[in-house]
Amino acid sequence: MHYLICLIAGVISAFAFVQKSWLVCGFVGYTLLFYCLNAAQSKKKHFALGFLFGFGQGAVSMLWLVNALLIDSGSFAWAIPLVPMGFGLLFGIFFGLSTLPCAWTQNILSKIVMFAGCLTFFEWVRSWFLTGFPWNLAGSVWLAALPVLQSVAFFGIYGLSLCSILWYAVPFLCYKKQIKSVIVLAISFVFCFVLGYLRIQ
Repeated sequence: MHYLICLIAGVISAFAFVQKSWLVCGFVGYTLLFYCLNAAQSKKKHFALGFLFGFGQGAVSMLWLVNALLIDSGSFAWAIPLVPMGFGLLFGIFFGLSTLPCAWTQNILSKIVMFAGCLTFFEWVRSWFLTGFPWNLAGSVWLAALPVLQSVAFFGIYGLSLCSILWYAVPFLCYKKQIKSVIVLAISFVFCFVLGYLRIQ
């Protein structure tokens, strides 16, 4: 059941990116991922949950590239299924590698911090690996909220990606009654928002 939840969660999270910019989908998707990771025990399950989440996110968030193949659909229609499959596998591997180390601890806060750090690292790796594919980074969802996006000017897109993943964890941390962590993350978000708003002004 958790495997199906993570696949659906990845699909939901894809709608947080620029094509739709529905930020709430990011919170919903990652909350479901953290819920499943909290229940996972083995390394195999941790990797599988991350892989399925990444597969769903990559396949759906990059589906718009199919439009390029439709220009001459008679010649390239055969390649249309390769777009979601290819990007699903790419994202799935990096997400799986990011959730795998979470098996080292059963503390949910430690899992979230470890996942956030690992995914940020693998986003950086993805930016240059095999010539690089730095698209749909976690921090890029804030195109719909420009004050938050201004944080990139201070600590870069990967810094914002790290913060974004931690902010996504707030609903689940509320559910687990990790009040101190929620307060710290809420303060950091408000700080980034205010700092960005002042910079825009």
